[in-house]
Amino acid sequence: MRSFLLPAVLVAGVFLFPSPNATAATGARVELAPVDAAALLAEDAQAPIGAPLRYAMVRDPGVSMERGVASVGTWTDARDTQGAPVRRWSLTITTPEALSQDFGFAQLFLPHGARLQVRGATGAIEAGPYTDAEVAAGRRFQTAYVAGESATLEIEVPAALQRLVSFELDRVAPAHRPIFSGGDSGGGLAKSGSCNVDVVCPQGDAFRDQINSVARYSFNGFLCTGALINNVSGDQARYFLTANHCVDTAAEASSMVLYWKYENPTCRLPGSGSSGTPIPLNGNSIIQTGGADLIATRSVSDFTLVRLRNPVPTAANAFFAGWDRREIAPTSATVIHHPQGDEKRISFDNGQLQFVNQSIPGINGSSFLRIVDYELGTTEGGSSGGPLLSPEKRIVGQLAGGSASCAFPDEDDYFGRFSTSFNAGPSSASRLQEWLDPASTGAQTLEGTPAGGCTPPAAILNAPAVARSGEAVTLTLNLPAGTFRVEWDVDGDGIIDRTEVAVSGQRTLQPVYPQESNVSVVVRVSSGTSCTTTIQRSIAVDGPRVSASVAGNAQQLCGDGDSVIEPGERWRVPIALRNDGNKALTDGHAAFSPQSPATMRVETPAAALPSLGPNGISAIALVDFAIPTTAACGSVASMRYNGAVDRNSWSVDQASTPVGFTLGNGGPCNTSNNCPAQITSITPQVGLFVNPSRFGNGIGTTVTDNPDPDPPVFFGAWFTGTTARLPIWYTAQGFVVDNASSVDIRKFNRISQSPFAVSNAIIGSGRVIYIGPNDYLFFYTVNGRSGAERQSLSLPNTTVTPDRTGVWFNPPEDGSGYFIDDHVNAG
Repeated sequence: MRSFLLPAVLVAGVFLFPSPNATAATGARVELAPVDAAALLAEDAQAPIGAPLRYAMVRDPGVSMERGVASVGTWTDARDTQGAPVRRWSLTITTPEALSQDFGFAQLFLPHGARLQVRGATGAIEAGPYTDAEVAAGRRFQTAYVAGESATLEIEVPAALQRLVSFELDRVAPAHRPIFSGGDSGGGLAKSGSCNVDVVCPQGDAFRDQINSVARYSFNGFLCTGALINNVSGDQARYFLTANHCVDTAAEASSMVLYWKYENPTCRLPGSGSSGTPIPLNGNSIIQTGGADLIATRSVSDFTLVRLRNPVPTAANAFFAGWDRREIAPTSATVIHHPQGDEKRISFDNGQLQFVNQSIPGINGSSFLRIVDYELGTTEGGSSGGPLLSPEKRIVGQLAGGSASCAFPDEDDYFGRFSTSFNAGPSSASRLQEWLDPASTGAQTLEGTPAGGCTPPAAILNAPAVARSGEAVTLTLNLPAGTFRVEWDVDGDGIIDRTEVAVSGQRTLQPVYPQESNVSVVVRVSSGTSCTTTIQRSIAVDGPRVSASVAGNAQQLCGDGDSVIEPGERWRVPIALRNDGNKALTDGHAAFSPQSPATMRVETPAAALPSLGPNGISAIALVDFAIPTTAACGSVASMRYNGAVDRNSWSVDQASTPVGFTLGNGGPCNTSNNCPAQITSITPQVGLFVNPSRFGNGIGTTVTDNPDPDPPVFFGAWFTGTTARLPIWYTAQGFVVDNASSVDIRKFNRISQSPFAVSNAIIGSGRVIYIGPNDYLFFYTVNGRSGAERQSLSLPNTTVTPDRTGVWFNPPEDGSGYFIDDHVNAG
């Protein structure tokens, strides 16, 4: 991963440049420190041989917007082209001496009807407009470049939806290298060498299709090359192959902007002055924004496979290149690439390639195909990731690096070996096999295919711009005449939630979103000829947003009567619970837990909230706690607020700690021995627990006593599966203390059926809080995402005679137990 991000410091109203990181802001204008092109180009000249070509040192301007309120910039009233009222936010960002700028957003949300655009110095729109059709909710988004040192960002949104716009503008890439206009950088560095061959030249005639598979792309201030690649299913999934040393993280993939058809329109004589003069991007390229999802990557063969989020522009005449995974060294090879990030070129080696199975200084990986010298053309910085084609015009590798250049065409180049990339990795995240041959046909080679070849289905998706958590949202898909395959991704996470086969007419889906969130609905409609339309719409989900804060002084319930919290005492603290969301929490609970049971026992872990209205309504919860007599004087006793949940919605805040005290308040402590904690033990039921309002998310639950002095153990299990019908199990387990349990959440994957084998890993944590024998609250964080659910007993352990529900194990071999749940369903 390349790490050239510079933080920026906002200095309001005054322009100071104490360091290259500095930023100044005033009104609707932000100015970054000037670009020192000479210094940056000197750094670039010292980059390792295999490094991607840097064009900008990325800055963080520290600009953000939360629910329509911006840290800097100006909102004004305006009218759209139909005369409807809109609100327009604008901010001008200037970086003196920058040749161009492009902008990266984190957590960008544009409600339906909003658009983002970037104006250049003349006031003309030079990037965008971008809408929710291409900007996935909450994902990173990178704009195309805007030439010059100054650009104005604009967001235009229907007036009623201003409150929904959110983003963090955390990437500005002010270019010190001219990625758009041709010519040298002003620092004396030559652009792509004149020995290179334009793809339009007769030498490229045999590779017209393959040439259309290749694009230049920018990411996080760098330039590389990659190619669309075909897969055995023939569904034209937008897989794009490039180099691991270019892109190896999800954030980098998200920042990719592709430039298709960046090619000289005429054949220039190799070696001539005109061949060494780059052409501008404007008028000679087709831009694709929206970024990509990281699918698989591995450094051993220096490959990365991403899936482009947005369709390839039709005008690109895209081609999905074929491949050859056989361990065969080609007798000759062709490379298509963007040297120095300039226009597309084609290079030829007419000799036998060589296998190399060792590390090469300065080059990523250890499994290569080696080109000894080029008979025509070369590669340069920016060519990285460009496809290596066999004599049969199939991809057999991608450029990892080397020393070849126009001055030294007989120097070596190294390409990550496709045969290694295909199946040598330990998992689907580190190999190509599952993606390029999803049905495991065992294909050794695959021919390429042109994109499209048919008319995409003219489907229309209707969805509300705003929805409410816990309530069904109606998504309506209108299909043209014919039958289609429809795949629904209702939250934009890239996982298909519902697939319908051979459907026609109008289709309706009604998902229920359980929390305040911004989501993208993505629907893919495919015809029988694999011609596909992908539609994306954003939905803002209004839900409760409940925060907790101390609302007054703690009251001593039992102790020595003074105002100091000390070991052995019981106290009550008023907690203000404020709902700043746009939906009420009804018949819910707010949950609390001690940061450390050694210093605090929470007697009221779940405070009932019969109703908590939206838009700033507050309620007071009285939370009781006890300090153990063994707690150390001077230690901190604190309480975490887990969040609030009802049957339909949740509001989670796992990081909030509203209550905290230093025992003894910095002085000596008087320990009370006559104030035991007032906690009535709940005897939990065993069986299948579910939320009736969100049925389908049940957990098989048991609480079992240990044969040793440890507390009882909560154990829950549930399962799902992959699209290949491989089962996935999840478990939650932890000791039950004071009617609650802090659990580890573990995931088990079946990786082989014969012989049976599984892998497992802890993927999160949770908090189980019993509010009665038949009900508990389950708060969790899994893979960085938090949520909550109220679970109630649905199928108790008394529905079968004899009952075998429980945990069974062999005491001499503790740890090898089974969880068994049996019941009679519908008689």
